[in-house]
Amino acid sequence: MTLIELEKTFQQFLLSSDPSILSHIHSTENIPHLKRLNIYANAYTLRLQEALTANFPALEDYLGHAQFDELTQGYIKAYSSQFKSIRWYGDHLATFLVHTYPAFPALAELAALEWSMGLVFDAQNSEVISIETMASIDPAHWSNMTFKLIPALQIISCHWNVVAIWQAVLNTQTPPDPVREKTTWALWRQMRTSQYVSLSEDEVWALNAMRRGDTFAQVCEGLCQWLREDQVGLYAAGLLKKWIQAGMIAQVMFA
Repeated sequence: MTLIELEKTFQQFLLSSDPSILSHIHSTENIPHLKRLNIYANAYTLRLQEALTANFPALEDYLGHAQFDELTQGYIKAYSSQFKSIRWYGDHLATFLVHTYPAFPALAELAALEWSMGLVFDAQNSEVISIETMASIDPAHWSNMTFKLIPALQIISCHWNVVAIWQAVLNTQTPPDPVREKTTWALWRQMRTSQYVSLSEDEVWALNAMRRGDTFAQVCEGLCQWLREDQVGLYAAGLLKKWIQAGMIAQVMFA
């Protein structure tokens, strides 16, 4: 057996308890080969559980350690680690919760919220445009402006009050009961601090339009779904100012 074949066989034992590797493991009177292998298998599982605990601390606190331990064991059986860095283990946990706990959909949304917050924190650093830079642009060119949003910006939609639950858990308060509450949130990082704010329907549309490369004129035109034409320009400029001050806009370009 080649080294690569041996490594793959060992991996199969870790992932599915395939006994094919047993004949290649030295056994002693004090430590039989199966016991020796299980030391590695248990350590591997514990390391994955540690990664899930690090990535979903609010979910663990909300469920309690025992139930979270049961959840992680099920997830580890269903999903092996696919990344070189264990930091990214847990990317399918929200999907796993949808199928495993269909009667408790708020759990999947809480997991999705925590995962998105992790992406915000780990996102690439970016320069942001300042109000002074924006003010220096000739108003005659505003209609052709396009925008690059910062890499850390995430927009997520929720159907349950998971943000309130998440806030309560983080502040060691009694979380509210899950209730249906349709909201959309912007999550981003300003300096080294994660931020979040709820968005109105028109704000969600405008940010997504900016992300796909629409010009400021096209954004204004689209906002006419919610506002009169004579209101749109001032309103869109106000949104742009708010998002620049919040550090969401990385760059202004021209079409």
